[in-house]
Amino acid sequence: MRPVTLPTVGSQAASSVCPLDYRAGNPQVSLQLIVTGTNTSTVQVTDDDVYATDYVAASGNWFNCPVAALVGATASQIATMSGLFTAVRLNVTAYTNGGATLKIVPASNIGA
Repeated sequence: MRPVTLPTVGSQAASSVCPLDYRAGNPQVSLQLIVTGTNTSTVQVTDDDVYATDYVAASGNWFNCPVAALVGATASQIATMSGLFTAVRLNVTAYTNGGATLKIVPASNIGA
């Protein structure tokens, strides 16, 4: 999987969904949360089948990321997350101004 940058969220809303390669030999991703202005952002994960034809992200089973720094963040953060999750998204839970962007870089076994 190549690095992915989700579109910036500039309101109290959730971003689009980024599927993760949960079958990879090393289920780790680097998550870079970039917060500008005044907002509160949380990275969320799911084990839902996001490829199912009837899947609707808005009614999915989303949980706060297991990395505490990425939950309720009001400033930019970077962290590595381990675990078998099928997808990740960004949820802006409070918004005044600015925006929040999530960059996802998967671990790779290429060349190992």
